[in-house]
Amino acid sequence: ISIRYPLVEVATGVAFAIVGWRFAGDIVVVPMLVLTGCLVALCAIDIDHLLLPNRVLYPSAAMVVPLFVLAAGVDDAWSSLGRAALGAVVSFAVFYALWFVAPGAMGFGDVRLVTLLGFAAAYFGWSTLVAALVAPFVFGAIGGIAVAAPVVLAPMAAAAIVGWVTGVSVMTRIAGGVTDTPARARATVAVTFSVLVGSIVYLVLSALGRVERGRHIPFGPYLALGALAAMLVHG
Repeated sequence: ISIRYPLVEVATGVAFAIVGWRFAGDIVVVPMLVLTGCLVALCAIDIDHLLLPNRVLYPSAAMVVPLFVLAAGVDDAWSSLGRAALGAVVSFAVFYALWFVAPGAMGFGDVRLVTLLGFAAAYFGWSTLVAALVAPFVFGAIGGIAVAAPVVLAPMAAAAIVGWVTGVSVMTRIAGGVTDTPARARATVAVTFSVLVGSIVYLVLSALGRVERGRHIPFGPYLALGALAAMLVHG
């Protein structure tokens, strides 16, 4: 068999272990595990075919949403469920607008997927939803750079390290103090430094004609990774 099959199995097991550890003892672990399994399947299909098929996406939503309803009932978290429903609407509206303005930038399957992800992310809070909608673009920028100009990854990694080391002092200078945990301050500065440096280097290489163009990159995996990361960190 192809090496891909055991790799997907291992990736699924690792993802389940992380989600299970993060939400251990909370009934919400059930919908989160089901969502994770569905995302693995959808990402694998999107990578191969640049497609998020409704025959997988709709049954995924039909399993995940009722399980979140069940979790809300067990925890008496009906306000969280209401926020999740509104988050799904907001996510659909934002990505539908992006798809309408630039239909070539993403497929409509991405709009459907982000609606489900917005529902799940908003269940944990509005800040989680914002992170879930922003993170895919950060990961997508890094992934796109890696495909078009892999040499940019080295300065991005170096900038991320510098940002992590100096994160607390930078946030203190900017905001007059760290209002969040030091780890989040470091992560924020690391990501910011990495993206800024990567963008500058990428633009320079692009101006010199040393960037590969014309390759289509699926956005579904970045949506899934960004939303799942947001829920793991903020949930």
